[in-house]
Amino acid sequence: MAHDWNSICPSCILFVSPHPDDICIGMGALAFNLSQRTTDTSMVLITDGSEGRMADVTLLRHGWQNSFDRASSTRIRGSIRIAEARNEAALLNIAQVVKLPSQDWHQNPHTDASAMDAYGGLLDIEGFKPGPIDDNARRAVISMIRALNTQALIFLPHPHDRQHIHRITTRLFLDAILAAPDIPRIAFYEALSCHKKAIVPDGFLDAPFCYGEDESRIKTKAIKAHISQHERRAAIGSYTSADSRDYATIANERSADLARIMRSQLPFAERYVLSHPDLDKETLITALWDFQKC
Repeated sequence: MAHDWNSICPSCILFVSPHPDDICIGMGALAFNLSQRTTDTSMVLITDGSEGRMADVTLLRHGWQNSFDRASSTRIRGSIRIAEARNEAALLNIAQVVKLPSQDWHQNPHTDASAMDAYGGLLDIEGFKPGPIDDNARRAVISMIRALNTQALIFLPHPHDRQHIHRITTRLFLDAILAAPDIPRIAFYEALSCHKKAIVPDGFLDAPFCYGEDESRIKTKAIKAHISQHERRAAIGSYTSADSRDYATIANERSADLARIMRSQLPFAERYVLSHPDLDKETLITALWDFQKC
């Protein structure tokens, strides 16, 4: 039996997004559903997506010029993607979009400049890993967590996500949660890059969200609000797989497959792991060890 998400009435919700389009792709349907019942909702962008490459057609439409230096091209790509995230948030009824302070923890400071493409974006170079977390990012996250209460709900990327930046994001927030006086409710969502591992440790429960055509259409619109990413896939391809289809098609197919596996009466489903309301720090630490062992 699927968890009844209607039974949860959080005081506020943080949708934590490593990149500007992770929420709509991984949990667009539930984000829209919850945002109809909770007015205090925020999408927290950990990066502005400016480290990624973009298609020429996207950059030219936004005034890019060959004379731009690396800093200028980074700013224009970041502004494009943040604007798209705001359009997504409006479609999902998320009240505000919050960007962490500018910092470079998602880029490897030892990456040679010759490994950057003409627009300053990172190429798919072998061995690339994000750099250390900046103190400004840590302080911003700690401040967010301390402002919450136990009735708040935080959505984080699943600990098994294959993308290094996604895992760093989850670790960053969990470290802040463990240092806070109270633990808000935590849910892990699955982006397209998540490993296919089903683990529900003590203190958590399996909490899929099943939904119909109306919410699927909203989710699709939110994904397609990230025009730059659709144009990038068409021109450059995918960073994470050989699948050249657009993100909306891939996400909807995965949701339909999960609904069939669950034998749901509704045509689509998203998978979540949700903490029990009385989760304590000791149980959370044990759960994190359980995630790391799998």
